[in-house]
Amino acid sequence: MKLSHPTASDDDPSALSWKPTAPSVPVALLALELFSGAGGAACGLARAGFGHALCVEWDEDAHRIATAAGLPSWHGDVRAAHGAAGWIDILEERIVAARGALRPLDLVWASPPCQDFSSAGKREGAAGSQNGWPWAWAAIDALRERGLGPTWLLAENVPGLGQHSAAAHRAVGGGAGRGA
Repeated sequence: MKLSHPTASDDDPSALSWKPTAPSVPVALLALELFSGAGGAACGLARAGFGHALCVEWDEDAHRIATAAGLPSWHGDVRAAHGAAGWIDILEERIVAARGALRPLDLVWASPPCQDFSSAGKREGAAGSQNGWPWAWAAIDALRERGLGPTWLLAENVPGLGQHSAAAHRAVGGGAGRGA
């Protein structure tokens, strides 16, 4: 992947001058990003050799920036995996296009909302309305139901996540013990 410095103004993110370039060989590792934002993690993963099947992001501005950067961003809710507005069918099509067959993903990267665990917020923890961990686990379950893996799951969040009670950790780790 080749990058040059972006030159877009704050008013027009679509004018970014850098774009990820397609590798000259097929991508060996394929990733899905949940809560992908504007593409910072995607750029790092691409530099590490991962191709992206899909980046799921609900924030319209972040989605526009990721799309302008050449990422396969899908604008919608992580919780909407199935149905007419769901992302999982689009993901399957992109996996087949990238690999020639429907095979499990190598990696799911998740950056669930962190406001409920942040030391700057109300510290509502797992009971808070911004806790995206159950949504992330539900998305992983949806992938596994379709035989899409993943082999690995990488997730990140704020340090405050480690400062909550054991009950909060059990609620966040709803997928703990499932293996990715």
